Amino acid sequence: GGAGETTRHPVTSRSLLNSLGAAAVVCYLGDTLATSLGLPSWTLAFVSLLSPLVGLLSIFLLKRLSPNEPDALLTQGSVFAGSSQLGNALMLYFFATIGGTASFVDMLKMGPAIFVLQLLLVSVHFLFTVVLGRACGIPLRILAVCSNANIGGAGAEA
Repeated sequence: GGAGETTRHPVTSRSLLNSLGAAAVVCYLGDTLATSLGLPSWTLAFVSLLSPLVGLLSIFLLKRLSPNEPDALLTQGSVFAGSSQLGNALMLYFFATIGGTASFVDMLKMGPAIFVLQLLLVSVHFLFTVVLGRACGIPLRILAVCSNANIGGAGAEA
């Protein structure tokens, strides 16, 4: 294959369990590290920093523990196949759970103030993105995709 091509690996119960296991290890280590440093609010930052390290370490250990397994089967793409889809499903479940506990009355009371705040934030973001992006010669189409990813996350951009 050429540059930029990706290979689809089959999603198996093993790859999903590998993903959940690695995620559990990363969350435990991130929380333990943040707590032991007296920075419990930094747990998410430590989890983000540790995730790629645990992924690489997992592959390294699997290659050492399974020397007869072909290297093509011991890549992050194959070992953690389906992890992105699993993460998206769990994220949707998380947001549905949070939304299910929300108070509709409180939402109506706070709605106008939150709308004004969001309008202000998006307006400043839009002006900043367009002014700096155009000054750097970035096409408006690319700026729109980048802006969408910045506001809505990578899932919104995809």
